[in-house]
Amino acid sequence: MQQVPVKLYGLFGKFRPVEYQIDEEISQQLDIDSLLDVDNHCYEICSLFKSGPQLFINLRLLPNPQLYEPRLHLTFPPSAAS
Repeated sequence: MQQVPVKLYGLFGKFRPVEYQIDEEISQQLDIDSLLDVDNHCYEICSLFKSGPQLFINLRLLPNPQLYEPRLHLTFPPSAAS
């Protein structure tokens, strides 16, 4: 399966973007209505931009994700961070 490079902006405690390599199948599921679970925190996608094969995603931390309407939850594995 082909890997897609992703840069995540706005992760809790990070001042610079964090780069991930995710499967193309997961990248197809990403949209503005989905939630991301990264390093034991839940984030809402504020904006999503694709430039060539690379994805750029701006995130907003959700302290209580269970209070929001049910949405697709995607998980980025901690071992994928570089």
